[in-house]
Amino acid sequence: MGVTKIESREQLKSQLLDAGNNLVVIYFYAEWNFLSISWLPKIENISSEFADSVTFLKINVDECAEVAEDYEVTSMPNFVFIKASQIVEKYLGNNEKRVKKLVQKYK
Repeated sequence: MGVTKIESREQLKSQLLDAGNNLVVIYFYAEWNFLSISWLPKIENISSEFADSVTFLKINVDECAEVAEDYEVTSMPNFVFIKASQIVEKYLGNNEKRVKKLVQKYK
């Protein structure tokens, strides 16, 4: 399934509803932030490992600033883990093993 790009609050809300009780991982990034751009292939790879049970979304903070504000994103790479439409964890960092462990913890 891959990583779905979110372009509006409405699209995000729809994705969260569709996920039901499954884990949703939101990845916030910006085109001008090298570290967050370098994560795009990594998040695609991680999403393929968990495609059967986890929804992965990506949000460009410049294109969807209101959603970034909703989740208080001020730095990147930034991950928000959501289950049943509730935030269960936030992770700000660049450790791929940590992201995988968090996915496994909540999936």
